[in-house]
Amino acid sequence: MTNEQLYTAAWQSLSFIGPSGVRKLVHYFGSAEKAWKAADKEIFNLLHHCTEKQLKISQEKKCFDWDRFLTRINQLNLQIISYQDVNYPPLLSQTYNPPAALFYRGTLSGSIKNAAIVGSRRCTSYGKNAALHIAQNLSAQDITIVSGGARGIDTAAHTGALQAEKPTIAVMACGLHTWYPPENKRLFQDILDRDGAIISEYAPGIEPLPQHFPARNRIISGLARCVIVIEAAKRSGSLITADFALEEGRDIFAVPGSIFSKTSEGTNELLRMGAIPLTKTVDLLNEYGWNCSIPIDSPPDKHSDMSLTLLENTLLQYIPYDEALSQDDLIVCSQIDAGTISRTITTLMIKGLIWEDRTGRYIRSPS
Repeated sequence: MTNEQLYTAAWQSLSFIGPSGVRKLVHYFGSAEKAWKAADKEIFNLLHHCTEKQLKISQEKKCFDWDRFLTRINQLNLQIISYQDVNYPPLLSQTYNPPAALFYRGTLSGSIKNAAIVGSRRCTSYGKNAALHIAQNLSAQDITIVSGGARGIDTAAHTGALQAEKPTIAVMACGLHTWYPPENKRLFQDILDRDGAIISEYAPGIEPLPQHFPARNRIISGLARCVIVIEAAKRSGSLITADFALEEGRDIFAVPGSIFSKTSEGTNELLRMGAIPLTKTVDLLNEYGWNCSIPIDSPPDKHSDMSLTLLENTLLQYIPYDEALSQDDLIVCSQIDAGTISRTITTLMIKGLIWEDRTGRYIRSPS
């Protein structure tokens, strides 16, 4: 990690500077480090901030705890990439106001074959299965899935990529000192184990405040060639992501949803306004001339000899054909912990061996 990366990240963490302010300072002074060491008067002559903001910036800069900043980065095993680096994500660098610096864990590739998947945190089983299916199929074609690591559609999208044994990128709305949401800690670890990345523009210690999520959404759309919206209510953060994508000239795909579902009102409105309908993954591949290396969009063959792990086989024995059981029911009867149950249910659903009913319970698929 270079001094320039550290100083760029430090500048970005100050109030009222922002990515564009950082770039202006670096351009004028020649480097982020030289800008940091410049006199306040020179800095404020360049930024044209009001007196109140100048005082705030000056105070934060003077009190900036470099020892704490560096210690947290090292303890958390974080990397920093700055907008000046040659390996800064190329699609993100083309956007209007990309982060001046990104903190990340894992492996941040320079791929441009990226697709973002976003949607409701309170998704239906239809939305969850659609996200799993699309993410798995795209990942199998070496297209990197980008999402926000949140509950619902985001989780399903990352899981689909991991089930295809491919990397995925999760963009956080907080510092990387914490796992958010906490129940996805295992998912985030799986992302890192699969050579994916967890990234944020926020320094360690910054909590997931509401105003951070729209800013996070611009990074999700900026990293991708297109944004796929799966289940979004009328007023939804997913639609903010779609708006950012449109502003940057990126394509919007939407998965059609039920006309009776509140979680599909935003998605169906996107379709009415001209979003590209996505009913088959191959349609997206054809849009960009991305060739299929293996057959996709076929439903799972329940009659084939499927390789199951011992855990999958064990859990499957507790799920009957004629009665739907909740996850809590399965925990009680199998004595398997909740996190393991959840991951195993996901793999069994992907393999087409069980399905989730409208009440969120699970039942064996017909042979």
